[in-house]
Amino acid sequence: MKKILAVLLGMTMLVSCFALFTACGGKVYIKGDFSEEATAEEVQALKGQIRSADGSDKITLGDTTKTDWSYNLHEVSDCNVKYDMTLGILGAVAVTNATMNVSTDYVYGLAKEGDTLALTGSGKVKASTKASASGGGKSGTVTASVSGSAYNDGNTLYLDGSIKSNGGGALGNAAIDYTGKYKFPMTTVTNGFDLDSFASVGAVSNDIGEAIDLLVATFDSAGCKVYIDSSSAEVKVKVELDAKAYLDLVGLEDLDVSDLSISNDQLLNTIKVSRAALYFSFNAESGLFTGYGVDVKISLKNFELTVDDDNFLKMNMDVSTNQWLLFTADTVDTPADLTVYENLEL
Repeated sequence: MKKILAVLLGMTMLVSCFALFTACGGKVYIKGDFSEEATAEEVQALKGQIRSADGSDKITLGDTTKTDWSYNLHEVSDCNVKYDMTLGILGAVAVTNATMNVSTDYVYGLAKEGDTLALTGSGKVKASTKASASGGGKSGTVTASVSGSAYNDGNTLYLDGSIKSNGGGALGNAAIDYTGKYKFPMTTVTNGFDLDSFASVGAVSNDIGEAIDLLVATFDSAGCKVYIDSSSAEVKVKVELDAKAYLDLVGLEDLDVSDLSISNDQLLNTIKVSRAALYFSFNAESGLFTGYGVDVKISLKNFELTVDDDNFLKMNMDVSTNQWLLFTADTVDTPADLTVYENLEL
């Protein structure tokens, strides 16, 4: 049960990192006039604002050569997953229904400390899951939740809030109910996520650069529509993707399922993309990166994978993510009483 809670804590942190194309909506934080699709000439001009002729980046995080350089990001996310699954293995059948919700409102502070980069953060986190399972003569429903105000430095996550689970009843796990101030190693709650992504200014710049590269790659792709609002000092871009373009972007279009009892076409036909839009903004004069957003809703309907009558998988899933990273003047709020937070092993 503690592992479930560690995963929930990890979800609230991982959803805040730069893996923005993970399909994990609705509100838009990069707002502009996106009423008319950009012309080919306008798209070409936009590319020139993002990349130099030699391919080098024009988008920056400010003057990172300064010894007092700092850069703050406001991360806002709302991710929801719902699925039902029936799994048959050697004649035994297990049925699971689950939901998971993760939302964050968090400010990350990046600042130079000598030759290293200090990463801190503070804000609100909320995550919950509910899963009902039956099989092998047992059945039960597990609920777990994490919520509260959080702060992190490079090594530790501090939570002022609650961590709860009902234990799953007949599934035999112990119930947990913690309310107070607790701290956890970042390596526990990130579940192995490589924090070297935040080891230097260059590493963070590279992560953002890779996300921008993915966006730019969609400009000339079939099934993508580009909208540009350059009416102010901040250039704002929206890219709408149809189902095939989105699946291409996340790599599902080329997924090899030749060893399974399903074809690529059958797999792709079970996936419905209701909404897929990417957003990006930057200062036209300085090239300062000011925002990135993903708004996606996808579903997997009536997916079936059959080996034989005794070994099979049937699944339905709905996933939505609304996730934003926005340059902000807001600062990280460091609690004054970090010394009173208790160690808690999950």
